[in-house]
Amino acid sequence: MKTSPSPVPTDPVPLYRCHECREDAELVITQRANARVLALYARHLRECHDCRRFDRRLRQLLERPEAPALPSVVEQTQEFARIMARVRKPEPAPNRWRLPVAVGGLVSVAAALLMMLLPLARAPHEPDQRLAQTARSPGLGPVAELSLEPAPEPRKPHGLEHRSQTFGRLVAGRGIVRGPDGATLSGGSFSPGTSFEATNDPLQVSLAGKLLAIFQPGSLVTWTNASPKRIELGLERGLLAIRYDRKEGDPTLLVHTPTGIVRVVGTVFTVEVDQHDDTIVSVLRGKVEVLDPESRRPVMTVDAGYRFHMSTSTIFDVGHREVDAALALSYDAAADDGRVSLADGRIPDSWVVPGLPDDASQRVLANVPDTFTIDEVRFVRPSRQTRYTRRRVPEVTPDEDEDDILRELIERAQRSIELAELRHELEKCRELYASAETRFLAADCLSKFLREFGDDPNAVEGRLLLGILRMDFAQDYQVAEVEFKRFLSQAPNHKLAELAVYKLWLAATENGHVGPAIARGKNYLRRYPNGRYVGQVLRRFPELKSEL
Repeated sequence: MKTSPSPVPTDPVPLYRCHECREDAELVITQRANARVLALYARHLRECHDCRRFDRRLRQLLERPEAPALPSVVEQTQEFARIMARVRKPEPAPNRWRLPVAVGGLVSVAAALLMMLLPLARAPHEPDQRLAQTARSPGLGPVAELSLEPAPEPRKPHGLEHRSQTFGRLVAGRGIVRGPDGATLSGGSFSPGTSFEATNDPLQVSLAGKLLAIFQPGSLVTWTNASPKRIELGLERGLLAIRYDRKEGDPTLLVHTPTGIVRVVGTVFTVEVDQHDDTIVSVLRGKVEVLDPESRRPVMTVDAGYRFHMSTSTIFDVGHREVDAALALSYDAAADDGRVSLADGRIPDSWVVPGLPDDASQRVLANVPDTFTIDEVRFVRPSRQTRYTRRRVPEVTPDEDEDDILRELIERAQRSIELAELRHELEKCRELYASAETRFLAADCLSKFLREFGDDPNAVEGRLLLGILRMDFAQDYQVAEVEFKRFLSQAPNHKLAELAVYKLWLAATENGHVGPAIARGKNYLRRYPNGRYVGQVLRRFPELKSEL
């Protein structure tokens, strides 16, 4: 009797890299992770040698192994005798010629400098033979393991290595943006010292090509610093959500509020300053440290799934409002073809949200429990009438010129396509792109659109729009560059080729590839000396003015 084959799973495999694995390690070891996270964690350990070693070290640290026993008195005496035998030197012969004290001091200094310069005068491949013989001598215990090989070169950091990276961009939304001199900015890129006031709509920005931030309506934020060691923001009022997928060597993030400092090394979290200047920190992935603003000493380490009120030092579960504010930053889903794509509206498995079921299809915003609000000392649950609800945001863009091009791109693509099904699918993507709160979902829609109609010459413009959304909402520069190059190879003389060349340069710049960015900047200036993005290129690379 033949048995029917088991069904092939169709659920997309979530993106689970070393960054997510190491954030979830403590949850797994302390048995606080759900079944979904346990499965992802175990599967990643089977494939990654570095994370398995990290897991073993963390388990040893958390289990607190006992310190090794101290050596006995006899062993200590023998070890001391061996050391003294090596350092014992013959007594110097008396010097019959007594020099003045000042001259003797100068001779001593000169001898010391000579001894310091002698090792530097040797060739790198000629080690000190006396030291090598000493290292190979028996009876020295651990000293015999001394190695004279040159130390390996330190790994090149991934932080802000060039001034071209210390800029930010407006991604979506509209608000009041002021430069360091107080002048209002209309769009494009900005530098540290810029302040943001989100009025009626959420405002999303990309800072230094490293992190994404969403400022909720009513928020007042200032970008105060961007250096290789730290990125600093000042939150005066309102609510902001940040996703920072920090790599080794990237700067630490500090968020300053009137009553606290939030220190971040890589996570998804929100910070709120209420009407009483109380600092409220909620963590969805990873962990953050809350510091005292005066002494800079740690007050609390907030783990994923918790919300901390600094004024009362109380901790509660994260809820609907915090998840809603950060939902546009969810970037964990994977497309059917294996390429990384944006989220499909579900809450990522790497986010810790208490109260959600383990079923991935049920991890949506509607199933997140309501949050508690603080009312002086008492904590009450809000009524149904005051429940926070998501509202639709009208179409807004940071740069009017660029947005006009993108709208024209979609409208002209829709007019040029004659197939009714194709027009219907493109219209759905257009509706998602029209709102600042759902624009990040347009990338997933366009991925499906291109898989079905990608061979049609009339659909080539969809690749350009897909690359822009991947870069802006996911900071997925690698996939974005692939889409820009595909667009330019299929339509090199297209009317939007200038925009594609500019975006290709921008992706290399924000990803820290300074060499390719300079080459692409030269290419853009040579092809479009009077282009609309010349100012953006020269602002980050002033040395390219000679190309005009």
